[in-house]
Amino acid sequence: MLQFLLKRKKIIGLLVGFIFLLGTYATMKMDVELFPKIDFDQAIVMIDTDELPATDVEQLVTIPTEQMLTNVAGVKSYQSSSTTRGTSFTIEIDSGKGDEVTKELQSEVSSLAKQIPQVNDIFVMQVSTDNPYEFYMDITGGTMVEMSEFANQVVKKR
Repeated sequence: MLQFLLKRKKIIGLLVGFIFLLGTYATMKMDVELFPKIDFDQAIVMIDTDELPATDVEQLVTIPTEQMLTNVAGVKSYQSSSTTRGTSFTIEIDSGKGDEVTKELQSEVSSLAKQIPQVNDIFVMQVSTDNPYEFYMDITGGTMVEMSEFANQVVKKR
């Protein structure tokens, strides 16, 4: 049988072409996610305030938020950092409870922020590979029209 096929070069050529096309089609239809969504057992809370001394931010925002965190079920540990413009928390959550605890943190921090007039904005999110991001770029060296056109036609598309 092998001798028969080797003598029929057209059949072998068509078979190789068919296998190549089938492999190309299968590769194009393969649903592989290169960077899958992974949720970690951590959350981030950022609270922006008016420009105040860091000690005031600590007293008015950080300490009450830390007291609130100790009462939230599922919070293993946390670290805080206070600056003149706000405070941020990195929170470790019990394994497998990330979504529920993050939603509760959002609710608790929102209600706490309403009680503190110096708070401008809050941001609560679970650490994940699927989180939103912000990208800042300075464009210089041209007129406003040229730079705006470059930003909208080149940078924004990418």
